[in-house]
Amino acid sequence: MIRISLCALILLLTVPANIFAHVQSGPPYLVVNSEYADTTPIISSGQIVVPQDITTTNILVGTEVIFRVDLSRLTVPPTVAQASKWRWKFDLTDSNFTEGLSVTHRYEKTGSYLVTLQVKDPTSPDFIDYDLVQVNIVPKLDYQLPTASVTATISRDSGVQGVAFSAQVSTDPGTSVGSINWDFGDGSRGEGASVLHTYDKNISSFYPLVRVADRNGVFNDYMLEITSDDRVNNLGSSYQATSSAKPTPTSGWPLAAGGLGVLAVIVIAALKLRRR
Repeated sequence: MIRISLCALILLLTVPANIFAHVQSGPPYLVVNSEYADTTPIISSGQIVVPQDITTTNILVGTEVIFRVDLSRLTVPPTVAQASKWRWKFDLTDSNFTEGLSVTHRYEKTGSYLVTLQVKDPTSPDFIDYDLVQVNIVPKLDYQLPTASVTATISRDSGVQGVAFSAQVSTDPGTSVGSINWDFGDGSRGEGASVLHTYDKNISSFYPLVRVADRNGVFNDYMLEITSDDRVNNLGSSYQATSSAKPTPTSGWPLAAGGLGVLAVIVIAALKLRRR
């Protein structure tokens, strides 16, 4: 009885609530119109919601946008992917979802939108967030997305690290700068092209992020690394997306197929012990 209970405990600890919650690696799989969304180099700062993926092709306002999941590129067993349910929220401010593997939507207003993709596998009672992709809805196809030159100058006063941040923004000729918002990476925020901030916590690195937006609501994110030894590293912008594989998670199953194999071994062992 003790051995069977131990196997049952291992089984409970091994099975994830949703297999997709542990599988985020692999090639691009989310298609917007005919383009695979690429991974951005920006990580979530906590104060500003940033996309995991982005489409770098402009989408004309008022036209139909097709969102689709390419099941052949997912790193879960094909039977699981095909039996799962998918749903989309076309803007973070929306309260409604549209369900389907492939869905369409029409944006009637310009701006950058963060589209939420959720999934529910056959064994899970709930949907989970699976991806967040940025699409840029613009008034003309040759629209110039906002870019910025971001700098950080560090000074020390009695051991306290002070940083002068600056963002020089360029936009499409038909618009101008709408907003510049900073998340300093320590729970505080700021606004404006030039801001000052003091880091008084003993942490090896901070990751400040700035979101620059034009008056059409189209935005771009930039991230820096500020180290405790006063180095500044530019980590890039959202528009420097790559088609490389998504990062492998540091916890959970590294691959769904491997996890299912472990699960099968545990079940077989439990059945053998029960027969004794």
